[in-house]
Amino acid sequence: MSELARAVLAGFAASAAFVAILHAVTHPAFFPGSRPAASLVLALAAYAGVFLLLPRRRSLAERIGESLGGDGALISAEEVAQALIGARDRVDALRASAGALPAGEADRVAGLADLADRIIARVEEDPSDLRRVRQFLRRDLDAAADLVDRFARLDPAALEADRAAETARRFDGALDDFARLFQKYHAKTYDDDLFELEARLQLLEESGRKA
Repeated sequence: MSELARAVLAGFAASAAFVAILHAVTHPAFFPGSRPAASLVLALAAYAGVFLLLPRRRSLAERIGESLGGDGALISAEEVAQALIGARDRVDALRASAGALPAGEADRVAGLADLADRIIARVEEDPSDLRRVRQFLRRDLDAAADLVDRFARLDPAALEADRAAETARRFDGALDDFARLFQKYHAKTYDDDLFELEARLQLLEESGRKA
């Protein structure tokens, strides 16, 4: 729950408490006379209690810090959070630039963005994977977004036909290189899972030989 939502709910609770208490202390059946000051104090106490008891929405850094566990000494939660925020911005930039490209190239850039999303999701699931893909999130993804943006803003009609064709050819080659690079880093996020699977398979095989 966000801080604003907590404050609003606590405000409603305090208002209701104020009205109820004021009615109680001014009703002859309960207390003689009027005690609005006491009602106000009790309402403020109700506000503070509700505000403190309602669950606070944790920040991205806090949630990542819990996931890191023992790895927190090697990778700070804030570092992971900042890396993921920056990476999402670059993925958004890739998709925005893809909209200005011809259909074939746009589909390839969209594929890169989808693969980058899967890498980011893996880091969110296991923040310790940042050690394996830090360079990708900070340098390679930025390079891909910058290259695609520059090509998307290029007007082929302003270039000589041969030069425009050569630039498009080189851009296609760069997209191939980025596709291989993205796939390599995506595979890196599964290193621990693969290692554990191989260890379990080996254990089962050894148990089968001994049986």
